Amino acid sequence: MPPDHARPRKPSMQDVAQLADVSVQTVSRVLNDKPNVSEQTRERVQRAIQELDYHRNTAAVALVTQFSKVLGVVDCGMDRTGPYETIRAVHRAAHEAGYFVSFAHSPSLTAASVRSVLDSLLEQAVDGIVFVAPHYEALSVIHDLKVSVPTVVVAPSTRFPHHTVELDNQATARLAVDHLVSLSHRRLVHLAGPLDWVDANVRMEAWYHRVQRASLPVLPTFVGDWTARSGYERGRQIMREVAPTAIFAANDQMALGVLRALAVDGYRVPQDVSVIGFGDVDDAEFYSPPLTTIREDFDEVGRQSIAMLLDLVRGDERTSVLVEPELVVRRSTGPAPMPGA
Repeated sequence: MPPDHARPRKPSMQDVAQLADVSVQTVSRVLNDKPNVSEQTRERVQRAIQELDYHRNTAAVALVTQFSKVLGVVDCGMDRTGPYETIRAVHRAAHEAGYFVSFAHSPSLTAASVRSVLDSLLEQAVDGIVFVAPHYEALSVIHDLKVSVPTVVVAPSTRFPHHTVELDNQATARLAVDHLVSLSHRRLVHLAGPLDWVDANVRMEAWYHRVQRASLPVLPTFVGDWTARSGYERGRQIMREVAPTAIFAANDQMALGVLRALAVDGYRVPQDVSVIGFGDVDDAEFYSPPLTTIREDFDEVGRQSIAMLLDLVRGDERTSVLVEPELVVRRSTGPAPMPGA
């Protein structure tokens, strides 16, 4: 190949040091955010880095420090809002902690598929891995894996005896039931998500427990598939078969379908039937009426997942973490209708 077509040499730390008129050690201190570098010198080094478009060789860094400053995130979920928002939150938290993220999606929940994804991350010398695993089958596969780096799983600890970060589903059920009871509702129905999803199952069990503690009649649970269409179909079925005064949907998309079903069948919300969702998606306040819902703090799930993983990377032991939900009251819930009204 002619010399003028040769691939240009990548800039090195020595090039940065020469341009910034500092030592290589000073460049290293700036790159690793170490103290004892003046602000003026730090800015000069950062300008040189930008001008040269310098990028560290993470493999070389890992050889020296034994840490790559890269974390892996494995998505063993489906294309749904909850897992997607969790992954975004984990990515943000890792970036704020000064780590790069290598993301990998397992196209299926077979052991071979998850193992292949895991191996691709380990080949990148990641310091640790966060698994986002909302499905029972995924948890079963992860449970049997032998992983050589610290791992954290976003999943209920009652279903996965490892380092986990999870939403407090007991608190979710308590907030929903207690809010409806405070409005004098007694006939409550839960529209659950698919029961092979861990959170859907745990949330349903927590709902039943709270309803029983409140000495309310235990009405049948209906199951949707997370979509607004399933919420619409199950919503109409619920009113035909049970006619409750309040419905708690396991996510906001199904709650949207329930609201549409109630409108089609001539029920007023909240005068005839109250509706609570879960998740507090961006559009929930613009539903008709604005949706009362249980907010899941995805950002806190991300922060706690990364904090736990970095503690494990440093050799510190951590227990499982519960993230508290929050009740967001809007206009889709109101006092129970008077008997005979």
